[in-house]
Amino acid sequence: MDDVVVEFLVGDLVDHLATYLDPTTLFQFRLTCKRWHEAFVKCLTFRKRSLLDAVASNKLKWEHVGEAPEDLKTTVGHTVNPLEPLSFLVFGGEAAGNSREYYNDLVSYSPFTNTWTTFKTHNTVTSPSPRGFASLHTLLINGEWHVLIFGGQSRSGEEGTWSFYSDIWVLNLEKPFDAEKKLYRWEELKPRNSRVIEARVGHRSCIFGEELWVFGGCFVKDDVYTHFNDVWTFHLRHHTWTKIEVTGEVPSVRHSPALSVLDNHRFSIASGSVVGGADCNDIWIFDTTTRTFQKTPATVTHSSEWFSMDSFALTPDSLILLSAFPEVCNLKTGERKDLFSFTATRGFAHRNFFKGFDFCILWEKRKMTILKNLAPWEPTAYL
Repeated sequence: MDDVVVEFLVGDLVDHLATYLDPTTLFQFRLTCKRWHEAFVKCLTFRKRSLLDAVASNKLKWEHVGEAPEDLKTTVGHTVNPLEPLSFLVFGGEAAGNSREYYNDLVSYSPFTNTWTTFKTHNTVTSPSPRGFASLHTLLINGEWHVLIFGGQSRSGEEGTWSFYSDIWVLNLEKPFDAEKKLYRWEELKPRNSRVIEARVGHRSCIFGEELWVFGGCFVKDDVYTHFNDVWTFHLRHHTWTKIEVTGEVPSVRHSPALSVLDNHRFSIASGSVVGGADCNDIWIFDTTTRTFQKTPATVTHSSEWFSMDSFALTPDSLILLSAFPEVCNLKTGERKDLFSFTATRGFAHRNFFKGFDFCILWEKRKMTILKNLAPWEPTAYL
């Protein structure tokens, strides 16, 4: 009986100690044993809840934290995605100033160590072509972190001919092709079936299990824009595209909506635009198991100063919408709460993500800004 009491007290002490650790130490802490990993999960959950409480009480603000190295190309239309556990990736983009020069560089940044890493590739011939606005994802394959890109656009020539893409590429982030020279290699996942998705940009995508899910987007040919509201999946093991037959009401065609993963089988679609038409201000939830969309009572506030909008989920019922006037939307009631005053620069695509460690990151060109939780950190409130 005494042994049980002692073990219980030690467990509480471990939970309490975990709340005092910085993120880097905490991730090392979790590897010690199963019990310490449980304490890590509890602590991470609490910190996420603390951020949500800070959002509700308007205790968040933007803080400029620095710039990327000078040799990192200044771009627009780049894509950013978290690389678990403590860094994020930046891929591609177009040279600032409308020079029609595109890139396919892949770099990572850790805000905790303030370090940048460039993933040099083995052969540029077998790499994704330079582009902007591609989808970017990180995923585990056989226990190793990989990066995946899909779609995007580029423009070339004096007439500015557009090119749109529907190819999928993956790169193993943990095993360089040439370990001595630290060179990595891209691999194209070529479809094995004849029915494939149309090339596009401005789409949104996410990964559930072994499938990449894609919604919407557009492309242009002969100065005529074609917009989509379709849903496709790509099976990452079988390399096959499938167009999903959605039942019931569906969102209107659009490009550049905000997509947020809500749980292990649902994602939300918010806002979006139609070239030459009105902006969308609706929010939908798609269920991958029932193949149905559900329209929510929530709406999006628009501003003419915002070019494209991203978002990140906080709970299954509410999400943050990052726009010229950021706000939290309750997906069930439609209630909105303003977060703070923030003006974006028209024409520059911003990307953001939820880190789970009391802040989020905005990366525009080479400047980094962090959205911090200003609420007082009280570890004792955890117990």
